[in-house]
Amino acid sequence: MKFEQATIFGFGKWVDDTIDFSNQQVTYIYGENESGKSTLHTFILFMLFGLPPKQREFYRPKTSGKMGGRLTVVDKGVRFTIERFHEVRNGAAVCYTADGNEEEEQWLKERLKGMNYAIYQSIFSFSANDLATITTMKEDDLGDVILGIGMTGSTNLYTVEKQLDSKIGELYKPYGKKPAINQQLSNLQQMQERLDKWKKSEGSYRNKKLEAQQIEKELQALRIDLEQETAKRIKLEKKHHAWPIIQEYQAVMERLQHLPEVLAFPESGRERLEKQKELLLPLKSENAVSHENIRRLSETIHSLEERKVNEVIIQEAKDLLADKASYEAYQQENNRLQVALQKQQLHIEKTLENLNISLNEEDLQNTHLSFHTEKHWKHIKNDLDKLDLEKEQLDIERNQLNKQRTILWNQIDTGRENLYPERTIDEWQHQLKSVKHSEMLQQINHVQNQRSKDWQYKKLMKERKAKYIVLAAISAALICLLVAITIERNLFLVIAMFVLMTGVGQWFWQKKSIAEIDHMLHSEKPQPSNNVTEKECLELESKLEQQQQLKNEIRSLQEQLKTTEISLLQWEEKQFQHMERYQRIENQMKEQHEQYPFLQEINPTYWPEFFHELKNSIRMSKQLQEYRDRITENQEALEKMSDRISMFLSKVNRDGKGKPIKQQYDWIMHIVEENDETIKQLDFNQQLLQETMENQYNLNEKMKTYEQEMTKLFTIAEVNSEEDFYKKAKIVDEKRTLTNSRAKLESQLSALFKATTWQHYTQEDMDADSLRMELEQTKERISNLEEALEKGRQTLADRNAMITSIEMSEEYSDSIHLIEQDKEKLNQLVKKWAVMKTAKELLLRTKRSYRDKYLSEIIEETSLFFAELTGNRYQKVYPPSQDVPFKVERNDGTRFTIKELSQGTIDQLYVSLRLAISSSMSERHALPFMIDDAFVHFDSIRTQRIINILNRIAKQQQVLVFTCKKEMVEASENKSYIHL
Repeated sequence: MKFEQATIFGFGKWVDDTIDFSNQQVTYIYGENESGKSTLHTFILFMLFGLPPKQREFYRPKTSGKMGGRLTVVDKGVRFTIERFHEVRNGAAVCYTADGNEEEEQWLKERLKGMNYAIYQSIFSFSANDLATITTMKEDDLGDVILGIGMTGSTNLYTVEKQLDSKIGELYKPYGKKPAINQQLSNLQQMQERLDKWKKSEGSYRNKKLEAQQIEKELQALRIDLEQETAKRIKLEKKHHAWPIIQEYQAVMERLQHLPEVLAFPESGRERLEKQKELLLPLKSENAVSHENIRRLSETIHSLEERKVNEVIIQEAKDLLADKASYEAYQQENNRLQVALQKQQLHIEKTLENLNISLNEEDLQNTHLSFHTEKHWKHIKNDLDKLDLEKEQLDIERNQLNKQRTILWNQIDTGRENLYPERTIDEWQHQLKSVKHSEMLQQINHVQNQRSKDWQYKKLMKERKAKYIVLAAISAALICLLVAITIERNLFLVIAMFVLMTGVGQWFWQKKSIAEIDHMLHSEKPQPSNNVTEKECLELESKLEQQQQLKNEIRSLQEQLKTTEISLLQWEEKQFQHMERYQRIENQMKEQHEQYPFLQEINPTYWPEFFHELKNSIRMSKQLQEYRDRITENQEALEKMSDRISMFLSKVNRDGKGKPIKQQYDWIMHIVEENDETIKQLDFNQQLLQETMENQYNLNEKMKTYEQEMTKLFTIAEVNSEEDFYKKAKIVDEKRTLTNSRAKLESQLSALFKATTWQHYTQEDMDADSLRMELEQTKERISNLEEALEKGRQTLADRNAMITSIEMSEEYSDSIHLIEQDKEKLNQLVKKWAVMKTAKELLLRTKRSYRDKYLSEIIEETSLFFAELTGNRYQKVYPPSQDVPFKVERNDGTRFTIKELSQGTIDQLYVSLRLAISSSMSERHALPFMIDDAFVHFDSIRTQRIINILNRIAKQQQVLVFTCKKEMVEASENKSYIHL
């Protein structure tokens, strides 16, 4: 699978951006910190696997309403585009294929072969934050990763393991109460306790029967006594309850006997008189108040007319008050500007003090920065930084070259010392040539002997063949001769002669060739002469080979020495160019010093930062002058307004010199408000005087009507004064109250008793204390009887329940039967638990076997990557076991734990492990490999090595590298990269 293009509509800081991944296999995505690399990384994972709603909400962009995007992918020749939006289908994916079809999320999961977010992160993606995990990685952690590799796409194994754990927990827990086996054990214990109890209760049945009969007789006697005492209590309670009513009835009858039978008094006379008095009294008070108000209002009106001010002066005062807001605004603005001025001055002084250069405010105002100054200073600073870096690199390069040249000379001298003289070497070569010549002669003699043996066999065969050919030729010639004689044809005679000559000629030729070959094979053979033994020959060969190897090494070292000398010449040329560039930058700096002398006090490295501070200080200086100009303008306006106020106060006989302006405005305001208030009071008092005089006339007319009604009431009651009227009214009210009370009390007593009974009680002389004491004694006896009755009923119920239980219950036999059933059920549950426990153990054993199967392969691949990254300094990696962490073995056989390695080496080990895991998965899932700033601790050499490895991996799968190290991008073969 390969990513071609990412279109981001909205995700974190990315809004409406498109990123193309199709140019090369290893894609370097370069950007500074906070440039959005990790966000882009997360966006790609979101497109492939989705994110939970809360996590999607976290990446909602601040400047866009959309959250989502598209990712174009090519998988096994099939191009399709994945689209996801936060608000659409709850973040589910829609895939658009090249042929126009639209697929759902399930289709994408099938293309990914079960790969999910967590597995992808653990295999094909890692960052600098993951580097520290290897120091705490244990055997089980690595085993889970390996198991995840092999089981990717199948959740059955994890599902079965979780289901087994859940079902085992449902069946039994050592300290649980809810599991089935625990509950079954508890039930068996309870049933056994009940069974033991029933065994004890069967012997007491007859005694409990007799006790129940005796308790029933005692309860019957208690019920009779309780009914009698209850009737007595009810009678006493009614009598006790009616006792206050009877006493009150007797008092009412006694008071009625002392009042007259008939009284002359108007109906509701008291209320009617009170009402007339209430109506008349406020009228009298109001009339007196009206007289006083008329006098007071007349005096007030006269005083107010004298206090009124001239309207022209009032209008001028109002005009001045209208300008008060402007005066206060000018004053507030001046105050604000003064504060800002002081603050700005302090800020400028503090800034100049922090800059620690000879600059003042006047210099700032005279300093002018052009639009290209910042760029020029930054260019000078960057050039200086580059030159410093180049100088440091040149120094390192020079030291390395000098060191390399010294090492090469030492190695050449050592090699020359180990060389033998040329004469000795020539003698050794001559001896070896003699040995080889003798060996060759021996081989030739051996071959000739073998050929001689072969020739004897071939010679015999050739002689036989020549003999047979001669005999055949003679036979054919005789036959042709007989035919020629028989048919008298000369042709057959010629044929016979030709055949005979051919056969004889072939025989003679065979004889001659055999004789020549015999002479050649039996000629004198050269004899080998060799005085050197085989062991000496081997030693000579070994010495010559060592001498030749030393010569080759010396020639190679001489070639390297030449290369080093050339590199030193090139270094000198670089050094010269470096000095020329440095001189040019110094000339530029002198120009800036002449234009801006204060720069001589500042290191050029800080010029760009100083530019911003200086520019800000110049801006603040200009703003400071603007504040001063505005303060001067406002002050002039305030003085003009103050002069107008002083002239007005002199007209109203007020001296405002030396007084605060606020007090002067308060005086003017007081004059205007006081005059307005005087006018309002004058109008109000005049109107009130008119209303008061009209009201006094109406009051006099109403008072006459109420006085006539009161005189009429006195006549009906046959009294002459108000005091006599109230005395007679009191007697009438008392008689009416007593009569109503008597009727109410009689009604209450009739509701409680019969007429004869309550009339008897009203004439009877009773003692309330004796009645209450008798009622309490009766209640106490009833309480004791009820308590005894309740205890007896409870005892009888207990005895009857036990008797009934013994008579009717088959619980004993049922309990035995249930215990046996529960024991059988317990056995079944235990068998089921044992089966699941065995299955869980087999599953764990399978996981360990699967882990061991792939662990060696991954560790071997890790060792290869680690050896390449460390320049073959380490040759083997050992996986963690139990509590022992990762170990690595150096070339000399020394082993180190991971905590004994440097941080850079630990990071390289983790990167090697992740690359090995990815290689194991690449055969099944050729997904792109994403690395986020995982090489922060790599030096330039190891960075180049990891780049070579990534280039090799990229031939099989796409690789995305997110980095903030520009050196890594520049060190890669493919200089094109994505700059964020």
